[in-house]
Amino acid sequence: QTITAKNPVHLMTIEITNPNLHKKTIKDLNITKNHSIVISRLIRNKRMIMATGDVVLLQGDQLVTVGSKEDLNSFCEYVGKKVDTNLQNKDNIDVRKIVVDAYDIIGKSLQELGLRKDYGITVTRIERNGIELNINPKMRLARGDVLTIVSSEDRLNQVEKLFTKKDLTVTNVHVFSLSLILLIGILVGRIPIYIPGLGTITLGFSGAPFFIALIISHFGNFGPIHARYYTPANQVIRDLGLVLFLAGVGTTSGQGIVEVIQTEGLRLVLAAIVIAIIPMIAGIYFARKIFKFSMVLSLGSLSGAMTSTPGLGVVNQLSDNEEPAIAYAATYPFALIFVAIAAQLVPLLL
Repeated sequence: QTITAKNPVHLMTIEITNPNLHKKTIKDLNITKNHSIVISRLIRNKRMIMATGDVVLLQGDQLVTVGSKEDLNSFCEYVGKKVDTNLQNKDNIDVRKIVVDAYDIIGKSLQELGLRKDYGITVTRIERNGIELNINPKMRLARGDVLTIVSSEDRLNQVEKLFTKKDLTVTNVHVFSLSLILLIGILVGRIPIYIPGLGTITLGFSGAPFFIALIISHFGNFGPIHARYYTPANQVIRDLGLVLFLAGVGTTSGQGIVEVIQTEGLRLVLAAIVIAIIPMIAGIYFARKIFKFSMVLSLGSLSGAMTSTPGLGVVNQLSDNEEPAIAYAATYPFALIFVAIAAQLVPLLL
């Protein structure tokens, strides 16, 4: 569940009055299984205690929790009663926001990192692209995620170093991995997919490699294949890919463009312009008016939906954040695969 403006994150302090919870541990509550909330701290006799899984609960303890209002109210009914929140006596417990920037952390889940078990800290909130998300131990971290963590100052400093970006003087482009991804993609692209009543289609040499790259990059590593790279490496791959793409299209189209224009005249050029502009206008309208996207997000989504890599390059120059690239990456896979499939299905249907 995503925390939005309509369903924001709330903080609630709950006093334990349920006798069945007396001398139970926090781990026994199975919060992650039943609720999308996090216990950040425990207050006992005006002293704060870190809410680790092995902490024994006593009647009268106060749990400082965060989460959606609905889940907090449900949890409060089970545990006890709501009381006023007082965080004045910190007992060396501090709160800090840390940005995920280290390559070794990106793609790993909170469960894999073992932050509470190994470092004694609690992650209370995760913010991604300006949106606060409920804590899920299996959710994989992305570069730029902002974590709100609670612990003692020395432990916070230790974890902050873990998440801090290391200075890199070289890229980590793994040519062997890229070659394997392309090879697997090409082989998958040759596999015929039978559709009853219509015939067979394939994902093609463009859709299949992209589809395979998406799957492998989701896991980060797949056997000897490494699919996550440092920012400098990503920049090299992106720029080189864009140059090769434009050069390939240019050399292929340039050979017969004069003859085509001479034969078909400007009618073909005007048709291409109209076919390109109408979806753009319709896409911007729906993105802005219906889905309430920002202009930058709308342009990034439109570039992905039209599989226009040069369009993304232009939008990136107009923006100072990663919104266009994120929107492009979300829409491009579906558009590319659907276009590859539709190009084969339409002739069969007609």
